[in-house]
Amino acid sequence: MKAGLDEMNQLNINPVHIHVAGDFNVDLIKSCTRTDDILELFEEFGQCPKFMEPSRITDTSQTLIDNVFSNQENTATKTYEAHLSDHKGQVNQCNFHMDTASKNEEKI
Repeated sequence: MKAGLDEMNQLNINPVHIHVAGDFNVDLIKSCTRTDDILELFEEFGQCPKFMEPSRITDTSQTLIDNVFSNQENTATKTYEAHLSDHKGQVNQCNFHMDTASKNEEKI
């Protein structure tokens, strides 16, 4: 995973907003070495988790194993019951501004 984050960090786009979403199978609610390791890894690249509430709830457990890590500060998040699996749905709304003028200049 570190190699992938290294590669994304080296993208020649400025400013770059990176969002990494997935089922990380590491419970971010639980305090343990695996949790600390993944949080430190993403933090090394300026990424922080956008969700801090359980994403998977069963009769016997509540875990936060699904998440979006991002270096973009102004995002709106929502967790909802999708009724498709035992994982909740997550929405991370981001606002982007694309500078089309500079993009056209690069093509010339």
